[in-house]
Amino acid sequence: MSIVKEQILVNDMTVSDLFEEWLASKTIRSDTANNYRIKYRRYLERILGGIKVNDITAEKWKELETEISNGTDSRGDSLTLTGIRSLFQMLRSIFTYGTKNYGLNYPMGETNLPEDRYTSETVFSPHEVEILRKSVKPYKPDHLGIMLCIYTGIQLGELCGAKWGDFDTDERVLRIRRSLAREHDKENDNKTVLRLTEYGNERTARNLHIPDWINDQLILLKRIHDDNEMFIPGKSGRCEPVIFVSYSYTGFLDKAGVKYRSFTATRNTYIKVSVENGMSSEELSLLLGDPSEEYTRKKYYDKVK
Repeated sequence: MSIVKEQILVNDMTVSDLFEEWLASKTIRSDTANNYRIKYRRYLERILGGIKVNDITAEKWKELETEISNGTDSRGDSLTLTGIRSLFQMLRSIFTYGTKNYGLNYPMGETNLPEDRYTSETVFSPHEVEILRKSVKPYKPDHLGIMLCIYTGIQLGELCGAKWGDFDTDERVLRIRRSLAREHDKENDNKTVLRLTEYGNERTARNLHIPDWINDQLILLKRIHDDNEMFIPGKSGRCEPVIFVSYSYTGFLDKAGVKYRSFTATRNTYIKVSVENGMSSEELSLLLGDPSEEYTRKKYYDKVK
């Protein structure tokens, strides 16, 4: 192919063409590549797909940037800030690849990722907790689950691993008996599996008090669920923790107008409040399901105290 003809083909390269070239250049697992493709088709293809990369001027990019930030996905659902930030990060990588390998224009310029809502703070303030409580949609397990994490300190995998039978609404107790997590497949190291692990350790398996206002809603919800059903079901009967954070948790904070924290902030908030209220490190360790009091003291207690 002549240099002139090759240059013409490059000049005609659309964003979708560049995306496919970028994706093909990456050494990643097939499931990861599929996730990139789903993200692109669901959120970006409709807006950017048929546009030639070299036709995107600075002025045109501002219009596209606004459309991406304020738009919806292919199903009409609003994007979360986490989702928007992830899209721009992917686009930066795609356009950088195009510039380095094909001499294409880099249209994004000085685009700032929406990071002002992201912070290194590790706890929610009492005021924010109250805002979140008031933002709970009645009888919505996702919202109630997030608040349970704030009020009991349970971990994300434990929330996603909970079943309706674990909630004893008569005694106002949540029995923590298992955790759900994505792990490497022991038979194929290149794959991962979503695994539900039952707790056998007495310290890990524990009973926690359910706040009355949450318990009152659970009483009615339990009537329409079997004990063996997952509390947070997801599309396939189980909700992958990372999906819960990306959609349910992030969306809940967005709608409540509360600044984003990583999900560990729910547990940290419980720890901070417990220590400030005079709870001993021994009691806190048992309630958190930590392996030992020494572990709790070194990781949490002394830092808060």
